[in-house]
Amino acid sequence: MFTIDCAEYKKDDNPESQLWFLIQGKTSFYMCFRAIKKAKIDDENIAKWSKFFKAGKIDYLTKE
Repeated sequence: MFTIDCAEYKKDDNPESQLWFLIQGKTSFYMCFRAIKKAKIDDENIAKWSKFFKAGKIDYLTKE
């Protein structure tokens, strides 16, 4: 899990920071992220979305 904080872009003054969650599955690599319109993601949002991402489960579909 990591964050990317961005206060502004070259052509846009609006901030957007992201919290990324990456996990290795049996055969693939999975990524989820949450974008927040702030220059820096605060600790409260990191805790909230970390809990959400970690509660997820990879569900492997099998052919019947």
